[in-house]
Amino acid sequence: MLKRLTIKNYRCFRDAEFEFGPSPSELLLGKNGAGKSTLLRVLVLLQKIITGDETKVENLFQPEDITFEDSRVSEIHIGVELELQNQRYLYEFIVLDYDFAVLVKHELLTIDGIIALQSALAEGQNEFEQGRFGITLFAGEMASSMREWFQKALFIGPIPSKMTGESTGRTTPSLDPDCSNFADWFSSQINTQPSLATSINDHLKNHTDFSDFKNVPIGETRRLLRLVYEGHPPISFEEVSDGEKIFFLGAVILALAEKQSISFCLWDEPDNFLSLHEVQHFIRELRKMGRRGTQLLVTSHHPETVGCFSPENTRVMRRDSRDSKTTLAKLEDIDMIGDDTVTALALGELYD
Repeated sequence: MLKRLTIKNYRCFRDAEFEFGPSPSELLLGKNGAGKSTLLRVLVLLQKIITGDETKVENLFQPEDITFEDSRVSEIHIGVELELQNQRYLYEFIVLDYDFAVLVKHELLTIDGIIALQSALAEGQNEFEQGRFGITLFAGEMASSMREWFQKALFIGPIPSKMTGESTGRTTPSLDPDCSNFADWFSSQINTQPSLATSINDHLKNHTDFSDFKNVPIGETRRLLRLVYEGHPPISFEEVSDGEKIFFLGAVILALAEKQSISFCLWDEPDNFLSLHEVQHFIRELRKMGRRGTQLLVTSHHPETVGCFSPENTRVMRRDSRDSKTTLAKLEDIDMIGDDTVTALALGELYD
């Protein structure tokens, strides 16, 4: 389970500390510009670093990511804490921007307080050592549980117009945040776990007008996803509505959660593109992932989504000013006029 995330001097966050749990599904509220999208971005960066998908610093960070410069030497601090199999994993690093070079100044991994990896920038290091993260290279098997958790995590804010049904045949274990590689990712999941098809179809039949799907070959490696309405010929995934694409994505994610193939899902505004009467049912279905061992974090402004979470499962991103510390406050600890969260949200009471 994700327990804590700290971010300093990165994009909109001067100093941020976020604590999560113990609930397996939580709602995150925050006004525009509070940093919800940046939070997703940081988790994607950590995923790339810890899984080894990208370890070169200059491909992950740019000088303009540092927005609060207090001295000639500017630094970004990021840390994450996980609880896995009754063990606490803490991974943190400092990225240094100095004379237009982006370097790893400090990197640390501890497991239950015992150091598994520790490195610091020193005189005489070569460019390779300074410019790459070392957790996948030097922590080895000690970081395997953390690596597996991030490999099975989803951090998404889908843009349906970028979701196509034609896959290229590439093995794609990770879903891009905007889901633009959905077809390749979906084909990879189905190829790895063919039994997912039954569960996906069950969710489609229960919650949409679709009765089946076909991922048909259109070349040596390419496939084309088609959806089936009862009694009608299959139609291309490209032709369905934005909302229907979101429902299909939800069915795939729920099926994966049933197979315990997802450790964590951060979904930025899952209610986007859905009609009003569909929102609560969809959110309640997503929350069932928590019962199957998947930690769910949802961001939203939608009143129907807000209504699906109790105050103890709702957290509010707050800071006094752009230069002050950002924290997550539990909704149940915030004084409101009355008990109507939606009204308090509309009036801005939650962020004062």
